[in-house]
Amino acid sequence: FFFFFSPFSPFPRFLLPSLPLLDAVFFPENLAFRRKTTMATMKAWRVLQQPHGTPKLNEDMKLEELDLPKVSKDGQVLIRITHFSLDPFLRGTLNEMSYGRKQAYPRTLGGFASGEVVESRNDKYAKGKLVTGFLSLAEYHLFDPESSPRGLTIIPDDVTPSMAVGICGMPGATAYFGLLEVLKPKEGETLAVSAASGAVGSLVVQIGKIHGCRVVGFAGGKDKCDWVKSLGAEECIDYRGKSESELTEELKKAAPKGIDMYFDNTGGPCSDAVIQNINTRGRVSVCGQIAYYNTPPEELAQTKGVPLLFTALRKQLRIEGFLVGQFPDWNKAFAELNGWLKDDKIKIKEDVRDGIDNAFDYFMSLYRVGDQAADKDTNFGKLIVKL
Repeated sequence: FFFFFSPFSPFPRFLLPSLPLLDAVFFPENLAFRRKTTMATMKAWRVLQQPHGTPKLNEDMKLEELDLPKVSKDGQVLIRITHFSLDPFLRGTLNEMSYGRKQAYPRTLGGFASGEVVESRNDKYAKGKLVTGFLSLAEYHLFDPESSPRGLTIIPDDVTPSMAVGICGMPGATAYFGLLEVLKPKEGETLAVSAASGAVGSLVVQIGKIHGCRVVGFAGGKDKCDWVKSLGAEECIDYRGKSESELTEELKKAAPKGIDMYFDNTGGPCSDAVIQNINTRGRVSVCGQIAYYNTPPEELAQTKGVPLLFTALRKQLRIEGFLVGQFPDWNKAFAELNGWLKDDKIKIKEDVRDGIDNAFDYFMSLYRVGDQAADKDTNFGKLIVKL
């Protein structure tokens, strides 16, 4: 400091404005360091390894600072994420083998999200447009059509960004196709729905009622059961703290003529009770198995596969698992669902949580059993992170 700024310094004072340039010439590593420290960054949730059982914060998933991606070629779009959908299926995507595809580590967690286009070199998606698609649990996502075959969808004016990841998103399509295309309900039949207060289950309940079914739901806690009944279900069984035999007896009382169709979101004791009460030639749509998502493989091998198959044989059941991606015409589902919503034939309940920092805790709330009135960490409704 004395050398450069003292009046007795031999350094020519007229060169002081050139110090940054001289620094860059003689000490280029300093310039590189300044560029690195001022580079724009974003927060992103990274998957570090395959969890064994319940995912652990900072071991299996961690919030990290990453460089903000740049639009560098034609076709790319930079999206600022505004709403990210937290869904039970995401637990499966943490595994190395996820839905038939091998995944690398570390990687940013992907899922269905909505956001705003902030930079674009793609004529289909202009700056300022609201879009939805399979994006990232991060503040920004760089969409590249070459590596993202699912594409983007522009959100219509009559659909909110949260609706675009709920009733007019993957959960809505799952409920619609899983019931109408897999189970093919008939008027007067009895439909059982597990996780009936959830994003998918609550829609299944209401679509079932629209099609003239008698509906029995399962949910965890009085608040959730009351909500399911408000949607039109004739009965809703609180499964918390009950054994398979207790649930079986309650279901017999709730559905004295037996179950014709079962929309299975959970597996576990609820599903075991339904199978005990299902009618001959009953149909089962297997959408999810959340009861087992955090079960280690060695324990999963001890579940009841053989008795279930024996019952399927004896009762001539049709049990069909499905992935919503096998149904291509999602717009058909969204148009009908949105129409029912506008006509007040369907209600939705959203559980919107603020901030990306706590997204891991929000995600884990999907797997907690409880009553939201007593436990604020329990999810109730379509779970969404608002960034």
